[in-house]
Amino acid sequence: IEDASGRVVLASDETWKVKFSPIVCTGLRGGEDYDARLEFPKLETEGADWRKARLVPAPGGRPDEERFPPCRVVAAHPMTPLAGTNVWVAPFNVAGVPRLKVKGTAGARVTMSCGEFSRRLAKDGKTITTNHVAYGALQRDSYVLRGDPAGETWAPEFTYHGFDRVQVSVEGGAAEILGIDALEIHTDFRRIGALRTSDALLQTILDAGMRSALNNFVGIPTDCPQREKNGWTSEARLQCETLLYGWDAAAAYLGFVDEMVDAQRPSGQLPGMLPTGGVGYNWGSGPAWDAALACIPESVARFTGDRSCFERYRGAIRKYCDYVATLLDEDGLCTFGLGDWCHSPFGKVAPEPFVTTAFYIRCLDLIGETARSSRAKTALLKRYYRGKGAFSEAASVMPALALEFGLVPEADRAACAAELARIVRANGAKVDYGTIGSGCVLRALFEAGEADLAYEVMTQPEMPGYAWWFRELQLTAFPESWYALRSSSLNHGAFTDIVACCFRYLAGFRHDWDSSGKNHLVVRPSFPKKLNDFAAEHNGWRISWRRVDHGVEGRVDVPQGATGLLCL
Repeated sequence: IEDASGRVVLASDETWKVKFSPIVCTGLRGGEDYDARLEFPKLETEGADWRKARLVPAPGGRPDEERFPPCRVVAAHPMTPLAGTNVWVAPFNVAGVPRLKVKGTAGARVTMSCGEFSRRLAKDGKTITTNHVAYGALQRDSYVLRGDPAGETWAPEFTYHGFDRVQVSVEGGAAEILGIDALEIHTDFRRIGALRTSDALLQTILDAGMRSALNNFVGIPTDCPQREKNGWTSEARLQCETLLYGWDAAAAYLGFVDEMVDAQRPSGQLPGMLPTGGVGYNWGSGPAWDAALACIPESVARFTGDRSCFERYRGAIRKYCDYVATLLDEDGLCTFGLGDWCHSPFGKVAPEPFVTTAFYIRCLDLIGETARSSRAKTALLKRYYRGKGAFSEAASVMPALALEFGLVPEADRAACAAELARIVRANGAKVDYGTIGSGCVLRALFEAGEADLAYEVMTQPEMPGYAWWFRELQLTAFPESWYALRSSSLNHGAFTDIVACCFRYLAGFRHDWDSSGKNHLVVRPSFPKKLNDFAAEHNGWRISWRRVDHGVEGRVDVPQGATGLLCL
């Protein structure tokens, strides 16, 4: 380590001594094994087990300062034993590790297998079956006791899991489990936002959505904490505004975008996940994922008021758009990449070229490439648009993206909004989209003045629907798919933009490009007829409203030194 003048302040060489530690094995995804019998005093540096260090080549790379908070244990949640089993239960699904309190004989091994849990209704209507997910080697930690008669406490240090259940087994000796805590771990953001309503179902959805987004930011934005722990770029984008409304996450998100730039190939190509050792360039990417390079900095710039957050990536975005332009088909459409992933089985699927080309257009628009954007829009509409707001498929994602990204002529926007509402009503307000739709359908409905219909989708009690996950399955976080019982993850962040929608539309907090940052907000709340009250706070801004008689009574608090525009 060198200081600014080049003076070496710390260097390791062959004079350093090394010794195997009690951490026998550890892995980010595989869990940790610890043998307490191998512990030694912290100041011990002599003995037969100590050897001289051996010089090896450095790993390479360029060290950069991390400009956002580290991952920390932010809370400890006591777990309770499930009667008649060897399973311990947490109050809700967390990203973190179990902390073991145990007493027993030296050499006894306690193995803790972390997993997730859901309940589903049997045919007779009684809740009798359970579904345990992800128990196994991927989330397994073990502790070998040293035999301290006063008891021992241990938690893994170099891994983390996603879990609300821990299955315990003992072998090689006797051990009494005195207790287990679920240690919650994530990037230690400062909390700046909250949502409250007397609508218990909506509150449950919002709490679970915020929990899921936070659980999926452990150093980087991830897809899930229990299985992949991968930084999928689409999930990063879809969770972005939920985290920006609720926490001071801007610097951490820009750190992730920096990783995207680092991974960009000379051709402009991007991987669909970060960090990557090569996976994700030729599958799991495409404009709907890669657009995170442009959309995340744009969101951060709006929320912080710092336009440089976007400008510093303009060159990388243009380089990416140049790359996409080399792969357009003969009609000028983008045909590579993933589309509306984890789509609902209810309703039509938007064609992938429509989705990927729409996000390519969005990237072009953000950097002001109007000529190329216009050509791509023309090609898109020629292939899929039927006029009067309608598209070739009755998929809600198509008019929603068209409205969100300005794909249809201005004169057709009202008809396009009507077409979106028609599709949603025809589906009985059941979710008919996947991850991409989760970030645009509700937004487009609110923007079109369809707050009642948007609220109906948000609180849909039947499958597929947000409320079904929590009312019927009793989940405590968002799952990976609408068919949650078939999911490999019950703690995913891809569908959590519903939380950002409540900040933006029910509370009305708008960070527009022309009035970005916390010192000026446009406050434009929506009042769905079936919602009796709502309250929110964000960065010192507060709003609360409730229904009284035949109207709405509300209050808005503006931070000192800030200005706001209230639109009713």
